[in-house]
Amino acid sequence: MTQKPVFTDAISATGAIFLADEFSAASNTVVVPYSKIMGGDAGSTATMAVNAFGRAKVNAELTSNTNLAISGSVNARISAALPAGTNQIGKVELTGSSQVSIQNATLAVTQSGAWDVSLSGTGNVVITDPLPAGTNQIGKVELTGSSQVAITTELPAGTNQIGKVELTGSSQVVIGAGTNQIGKVELTGSSQVSINAGTNLIGQAVVGQNINTLYDGTTALTPKYANIAVNAAAATDLIASVAAKKLRILAMSVIAEATAGFYLQDAGGDSNNLMGDSTNPVEVAPRGGFVLPFNPVGWTETSASAAFQIVPNVATSIAGMVVYVEV
Repeated sequence: MTQKPVFTDAISATGAIFLADEFSAASNTVVVPYSKIMGGDAGSTATMAVNAFGRAKVNAELTSNTNLAISGSVNARISAALPAGTNQIGKVELTGSSQVSIQNATLAVTQSGAWDVSLSGTGNVVITDPLPAGTNQIGKVELTGSSQVAITTELPAGTNQIGKVELTGSSQVVIGAGTNQIGKVELTGSSQVSINAGTNLIGQAVVGQNINTLYDGTTALTPKYANIAVNAAAATDLIASVAAKKLRILAMSVIAEATAGFYLQDAGGDSNNLMGDSTNPVEVAPRGGFVLPFNPVGWTETSASAAFQIVPNVATSIAGMVVYVEV
């Protein structure tokens, strides 16, 4: 048998008037499901209770300052967009397993002051746009597990800083090409810092000597070697000319069989002397000579596209070797 609900007036203990098919004035509660609360006095409160079957459905039309309170594990859901205007949700408090669902929307949050963001597990914080010019700072970032902070573009001009980065586990910081700087980096476990090509700086780096390459700024130079074997009293090429390149002498040794004098020049002749000249040659005793040890800035160098020559003043055997780079 179907019984048609009969809506009657009910007066709560506070004097508020509600229309419902069954109402308990003692507890100020509508106790029958599928009830329709038509309205109430301004400032009044009606509470909808869940029945023995755990079901309740409410269509509430509230006016003025009327409040709707829901208890238990019932969910409150806003399924449609708020209309245009200045609508606000002032404060939402959830207890038990209650939840608020925001569907198919982008949530924009603006606030003043400081916020705390706590991440656990594999949570990520992603900054997709550059920090604006100014004095923005990220004070301290702590990562655990496999969490990471990804900075995908260079920090813009200004005084932006990352104060301190602490990495644990397999976390990593990747810095792209540019002039970015990090004040202090502490790594533990298998953590790593990868720095791509550029002029990035770390406060101090300790490296071993590179014995295969020298650098003139950022230009790599390969050391080369030449043999000295001369027995004529005439200008002799020790290193052949290289188009558009100067020959910079980094180290050299010379030994003469007999007493001899000689000088060093480039192929431009006596006017381009590099060590001594025809009037003031370098004198060596029999089976004597000299050694110029390695000098990273070079002892001397030729002009561009000129050969490096030795000019003895007597015909005697002169031997030795030269280390040089082309610049």
